[in-house]
Amino acid sequence: MITNTIKSHSENVSKLDLYNFKNYSKGVVLDNIVNEAGVAILPFPTAWAIVSTHNDQPKQNQSADYEKLVFVSGGTIYHTGSESFKRDFMDMLETFTPADGMDVKCYGMPSKNYSGKNFLCCMPVEHIADIFEEE
Repeated sequence: MITNTIKSHSENVSKLDLYNFKNYSKGVVLDNIVNEAGVAILPFPTAWAIVSTHNDQPKQNQSADYEKLVFVSGGTIYHTGSESFKRDFMDMLETFTPADGMDVKCYGMPSKNYSGKNFLCCMPVEHIADIFEEE
């Protein structure tokens, strides 16, 4: 059986968001989008949570306990277990708010430790619609 527990979350989380965060597997795997497209630009998140998962029957070579970052962006729920992405994401949220007019650029970087592997990163970028309106 898999048990999900919300470890922490943003202040502006609705009951629906909390429910969806606990059932994040129905959302979009961010790693897959970045692996397929190379980069993804998402609207600044409106809510987020760190979800702790326990699987009492993990697959071989899979940990029984792990964490996911789950967030709502543009009305879609995304999730990732990437520690590098989670670190970048939380740093970004400490600096920016939705009022700053930022989007989130999600991309992969080659790993220095694992040949042929990428790790997921993110960074704030100016909201694209705002850039075109200025021109």
